[in-house]
Amino acid sequence: MAPFNRLQRNSVLHKTLWLLGGYAFFLIAALSSAVYYVANSVESIHRSTLEFDELNREVEIINDYFNRQAKDRKNLFLRGHNSEDLAKYLDRVNDMTVKIEQQTNNVLQYPLAEPYRKDLEQLLKNHALLMDTYAEGVQIFKQTQDPRAGDQYVRGEGGEVGEELTHVLKQIDLDRQTLTANNQSHIRTVLLISTGGLIVFILVCSGVLAFAVTDPMRRISRFTTFLDESRQARLSTDTREHTEFGTTTTIYQPLEGKRYDEIGYMVDTYEKLSSLIGDYSRTLEKRVQERTAQLASANTQIMHLNQKLAAENVRMSAELEVSRQLQALILPKEKELKQIHQLDIATFMEPAEEFGGDYFDVLQFNGRTQIGIGDVTGHGLESGMLMLMAQTAVRTLLLHGESDSAKVLKTLNQTIYANVQRMNSERNMTLSLLDYSGGKVSLTGQHEEVIIVRKDGGLERIDTIDLGFPLGLESDISEFIDQTHINLDPGDGIVLYTDGITEAENSDGTHYGLPRLCELVQLHWHLPAEEIRRRVIQDVQTHIGTHKVFDDITLLVLKRPTMATVNLA
Repeated sequence: MAPFNRLQRNSVLHKTLWLLGGYAFFLIAALSSAVYYVANSVESIHRSTLEFDELNREVEIINDYFNRQAKDRKNLFLRGHNSEDLAKYLDRVNDMTVKIEQQTNNVLQYPLAEPYRKDLEQLLKNHALLMDTYAEGVQIFKQTQDPRAGDQYVRGEGGEVGEELTHVLKQIDLDRQTLTANNQSHIRTVLLISTGGLIVFILVCSGVLAFAVTDPMRRISRFTTFLDESRQARLSTDTREHTEFGTTTTIYQPLEGKRYDEIGYMVDTYEKLSSLIGDYSRTLEKRVQERTAQLASANTQIMHLNQKLAAENVRMSAELEVSRQLQALILPKEKELKQIHQLDIATFMEPAEEFGGDYFDVLQFNGRTQIGIGDVTGHGLESGMLMLMAQTAVRTLLLHGESDSAKVLKTLNQTIYANVQRMNSERNMTLSLLDYSGGKVSLTGQHEEVIIVRKDGGLERIDTIDLGFPLGLESDISEFIDQTHINLDPGDGIVLYTDGITEAENSDGTHYGLPRLCELVQLHWHLPAEEIRRRVIQDVQTHIGTHKVFDDITLLVLKRPTMATVNLA
């Protein structure tokens, strides 16, 4: 025991380990401090971001109240022809006024809202002025019963209100980004300085450690040969005869120059280590065999799981392929479209995924042509299933004699709403129905703007927002459904589309846009519908380039043939 204690006191390795321990302790402390600082900084950024997000949500609520009130104001002029409806919409408008004022005052209580106080207070003033003007517009409407007179008065006298909210929302987002960027810059600066200091310390300590560690290693290397010779010396014997006993005694010669550091201790324990190594070598083969068997068993399990995954992938691929084929099968065929002599029709639909959410259909019955176009929110199998429900329900209602588009939309909404609730889904869809006969078109339902193109290239855009309501959001949308009528002379036509065209992005994130679509349609309107469709789709695909397609692309071009075209056909 005493030699071992003496070894501990004189051990070079013991001293080196103490130095290594101090070095490791410093590294752990430095890294822990850095991690703690970064964690606190990240938490501060996260907390600031959450505060800005909360402020942004509160301002969005004001914006939502303002938009809802704008719709109710418009509906009052459009539908408030009797005292009951007038009172209903006035109550809605007044209720929204109270909510806007309360919500704005609540936002002004936030500490972060101080930079935007001027805009928010200006919003309250402008909104109060707008409400006074609106009250005067209501009086004009009551006197004239002309919704346009009241609406035009409000538009002319009330001015533009709401731009303050847009400015506040943009400024909140900019301030949040600026704060985050400043915090990140500060973190980078501190980390660079800390890293530089740590590198200098590591270089200095590495030099000290290099000497402290390699010195005993060099001594051990020089002693390798001596170690082997010492082992042989321990086993050698010196036979001396003791005449007084008349016997021969075998004595082991001790090593000269006994050492009390690592090297001396290694000499004393070498035989024990050799025995342990021998035992380990004898059991190593058995351990290798056991480990090999374990690895083989694990490999078998992995192969079995891979086979199951491959089978599952094949099954899912088959399901998606069947769904894609179902979607392709229910779309109108070219042969069906050519049988509709009243219109020259060209269509295109390309889903962003295997099963898209865009919907369109063309039906002819009793001398009338019914065209439907819509878009289900989202993509994939769930959106595609909702599209199939809508297509089946619309076709069934029309083929069973229901010619009133408003009733079709009402019934379809009830069906989709019930199915969406059963599916526990948040999907909904826009849908517009066009009923054409003898140059007359009735348009019902909410979707994208409808483009009307005249024979001479003149163009009109019809906003459908007040003609319906998204299907599947409410159980009853009867009060939101409205209808407008369009006359088509020979050579006139209609272009229908989904937002997959207008919102198609290129690699720079620029949208294709409705103005570009209108300009291209006007340019080529003298061509047949199929050629117009081809050129529009080609231009959209050129705009997208190699960028990923994020939404389904659907286009319908409808032209009323001229007499020359009919005779040629």
